[in-house]
Amino acid sequence: LNKAWAGVGSAAAPEHHEVASGNWGCGVFRGDPQLKALLQWLACSQAGLPLHYFPFDHSGLARDLPALQDWLRARKVTVGSVAQFLLRELRPDGGPVFEQLKGSFSGARVG
Repeated sequence: LNKAWAGVGSAAAPEHHEVASGNWGCGVFRGDPQLKALLQWLACSQAGLPLHYFPFDHSGLARDLPALQDWLRARKVTVGSVAQFLLRELRPDGGPVFEQLKGSFSGARVG
């Protein structure tokens, strides 16, 4: 999250309005595409910048990330709450990151 924030936190200047990115660290470094997308979205959200995410060879992510964003917004889940989930609850062997996240916040009220 710190690396993503370093990339966009200073970009909140008036001349910067949007961020375009993709699957950082998901090639030879074998990072989890859902986790990397989520981290970048959190940093952009905190900076107040929209993220245009281009997952290239992970086409399902192009559909799943916006759906997760809508799901979390409907439940008014904050950037801080998701960051705390990542630090305290995310399990490497617990299944897909988005499913773990939704499971953690499934009790949050819509509205």
